[in-house]
Amino acid sequence: MHVYPGHDCSGKLYWDDGVSIRGATLRQTVRCTLGKDGIMLHFDKREGGFKPWWKQIAVTIHGWSGPARVRGVRDVEADAASRTVRFTIPDQKAAADFVLSRF
Repeated sequence: MHVYPGHDCSGKLYWDDGVSIRGATLRQTVRCTLGKDGIMLHFDKREGGFKPWWKQIAVTIHGWSGPARVRGVRDVEADAASRTVRFTIPDQKAAADFVLSRF
């Protein structure tokens, strides 16, 4: 998932079976909020009955400079050349927040 922080930073994860018109779906709103010390990435509670096959979500935050940490995440990679931060989180079925902050 690629995140471009800024005004109205939000999107939806959506998936369906790709075949039926009335089959199971998955919807989840993801938002980010800019703060003075970093960015909060918020996952709303997932809706729908589609069972995803993925167990993790790879996140790339664009427009970041300097070192970074994410509360609850061990491996966080900041890349100064591309101005990105990359990390992987477990699949989020329930509402959850991840805070990206500077050291």
